[in-house]
Amino acid sequence: MPNKTDIEYLDLVILKITDITNFNVWNTLREEDEFNFEQATEEQKRNMLDISSKVESLGMTYEYFQEVDYTTFTYALTEKGIRVRELGGHNEYKKLISKKPIDRYRIIQICLTILFSVLTLYFAYLNYDLKLKQSQSDEKATQLEMTIQQSNSKMDSLNTVLDSYKNKLDKLKTKEIN
Repeated sequence: MPNKTDIEYLDLVILKITDITNFNVWNTLREEDEFNFEQATEEQKRNMLDISSKVESLGMTYEYFQEVDYTTFTYALTEKGIRVRELGGHNEYKKLISKKPIDRYRIIQICLTILFSVLTLYFAYLNYDLKLKQSQSDEKATQLEMTIQQSNSKMDSLNTVLDSYKNKLDKLKTKEIN
């Protein structure tokens, strides 16, 4: 895995080149102030050449570069390299391709979750409505029982009155016979 500076240099080359069909990585890097080859020490020169080589290798590995002429180390950007350039660099390209579209199984899971949620809400409403109707019918049943009790008590009192009148009538009949 390349370190961050290698990727930064790769992005620098991809974004700085002027001719995407024919460029040299070393020449592109030398345009940067930090690649002043003439004033560099031997170790810095080796480091610069090493970075150039790594950028070329990364460009070929990620298939951003296509070799045009191996004798002059010239390259051209591939379709993938052009896409990386349009997006602004390697990391932006990796972010774009790492985004996965929702697959069928995920869509099925989402639809089933929504369906069961709606059904749960519907059954909860039905349960609430049933309990409400049950409590209303319980109230009506209680009222009906009270009405029946009142009617029964009135009936009892009427029966008592009727019995008393029957007794009086019987007494009157017995007095008339006597």
